[in-house]
Amino acid sequence: MSLIIIKTDGFSYRSQILLDLREYTAWSPKDNITPDCQELFDTDQYCLIKDPESQPSSVLIGDSHANHFYFGLIHAHSLVGDNLLMIGAGGCPPLLGIKQGFAHRYGIDLRCYERMESTYKGLIEKTKVKRVFISFEEETLLDLNNSPVDVTNEIDFKKNRLEALVDTVTRMQDFFESHGATLIFIEDMPNVSFDIWERCLWQKNSFSRCAGFLEITGNHRLYQSFLDRLSESGVSILRTSHVLDKVEIFNEEQKKLMYRDGHHLTKLGSKK
Repeated sequence: MSLIIIKTDGFSYRSQILLDLREYTAWSPKDNITPDCQELFDTDQYCLIKDPESQPSSVLIGDSHANHFYFGLIHAHSLVGDNLLMIGAGGCPPLLGIKQGFAHRYGIDLRCYERMESTYKGLIEKTKVKRVFISFEEETLLDLNNSPVDVTNEIDFKKNRLEALVDTVTRMQDFFESHGATLIFIEDMPNVSFDIWERCLWQKNSFSRCAGFLEITGNHRLYQSFLDRLSESGVSILRTSHVLDKVEIFNEEQKKLMYRDGHHLTKLGSKK
């Protein structure tokens, strides 16, 4: 019986709604990286560019959360005419000069510094991008079980994690500005109870009967303090979470869903 359960994904086939949902929220490999972008910028996980025939004029760097914001940014009115490049690595906040070390959440050292530092710096130094958007999932960096290290020894993450993160971002801002680019920090969207909602859909096979199970669960408890300190330090922040004041996470009648799991947006959600 256990073998049958594994092969049928825990009886999820009994819920047609759940199967349809998983098809709707599927994220294609080409939504992460395209061959033409990979060839141009030699990265291994995330690489998308609006027009591979032209130099990027803006760049979005970060992890999978930066990746999901790409689809909204390329349609943003303020970026009309821009050639946006998105580049990054999963689980790797794009903090220059910082070794993330062992990430307890993932159970591994993702070697973010070794994989992405020279790529990010080279991109800024060799291209003439006007804007650098940065975005990342904040849990790993705000988790005090992890021990990031500044390779220059200028910033002490052990003394005050929040201030160390602010100092790191403002140092990056100085670096970008020295190369003629403006830094814009994208506020991360709050997490939602997607897994609880999915379990309800599996059990009841009904969106209406599970309506109350998909809720906002929020960000890390220190995240808003971090954003406030960034703003006080002169960093430009693109606020995003206010969208959920006006838009439902899921609209059954219109078949519109903002999230594809507990912390990643659908393309529709990104474009909102």
